[in-house]
Amino acid sequence: MIDAVITFLQSLISTYGVPGLFVVMFAQAVVAPLPSDIFPVLAVMLGMHPITVVLVASLGSTAGGVVDFYLVKKGAKPYLERLMRKSNIEKVERWFDRWGAYALVLGRAVPFMSSDALAYVAGISNMSLKVFVPLAFLGILLRCIILITIGTAIQFFIL
Repeated sequence: MIDAVITFLQSLISTYGVPGLFVVMFAQAVVAPLPSDIFPVLAVMLGMHPITVVLVASLGSTAGGVVDFYLVKKGAKPYLERLMRKSNIEKVERWFDRWGAYALVLGRAVPFMSSDALAYVAGISNMSLKVFVPLAFLGILLRCIILITIGTAIQFFIL
């Protein structure tokens, strides 16, 4: 099932170019199990300019992260309180209030790890959308730069 979805998303990029890449990155951010790291590299391999890929992929992923953040901010806390003890939720909130900005940027910047969960955690914390958006964008921008650099190097040496 996930393989079919990934194939469909790859075809979106190859068929629709920049708008397709934005949609794919947005979709992968909202539908967390989809791996995001392959799509920017694929877009460059399909001939998109690396700077365009970095910017569009970062915007798409950030937009999806905003949806995640907003949905959690508006309704997840009561649900979480049924799954976790309130004291544990409060510990996570306190930790994220203290370290959240760093965790958000660094966590979204590290390739090959899911960065979408950070949008959910930020949503249950006291972080505002005005703080979340630039930090999330900076983190994913760094991630895309790293991915494109790795992908370009691999492409150069293999192809």
